[in-house]
Amino acid sequence: MNRADVAKRLSNLAGPEVAKPSDETVAHVVALIGSLNTQSPLYQPNVETLLSLEATIWARECGAKLQN
Repeated sequence: MNRADVAKRLSNLAGPEVAKPSDETVAHVVALIGSLNTQSPLYQPNVETLLSLEATIWARECGAKLQN
């Protein structure tokens, strides 16, 4: 997927009828991390990337709640 494809897909998923609440995204991230090969040299960088993405989602949701 190129950047434009990702942006289009994200915009399709960003609506309230499709986007998942943060507790569900945490569960998905935990499942993804659990499915990674711990013996892979990419394990730690992939875990850090997934956690960074989840932190961004969490922070944006918390910020949106504070603004409302």
